[in-house]
Amino acid sequence: MVQPGIPRSAAGTLTEIKKQVNMSCLRVAQTVIDQQTDSGVKDAYTQFWINQLIDQAREMKSNEPSQSMESIATELHVWVAANEDKIYNPFLSHPGK
Repeated sequence: MVQPGIPRSAAGTLTEIKKQVNMSCLRVAQTVIDQQTDSGVKDAYTQFWINQLIDQAREMKSNEPSQSMESIATELHVWVAANEDKIYNPFLSHPGK
């Protein structure tokens, strides 16, 4: 028998997507994919940025192998914080009526 899932809110979806973006700063795509599968949340709008962050983290590590992943992640988290308006789907933070 099919059962309905738990209803999602825009705020809850945005929180989940922010977790995924934070994970993407660590350059491991499979972690993000697993989180998307487990939560059932994947936003096509933000997926572009998730892929860009994973690629950027990999490139930064490749260009500077001695740089720690924590340092790379911190640098990318700062960029994310400064660019939230570009990264996250604006419909998820739009006030509803």
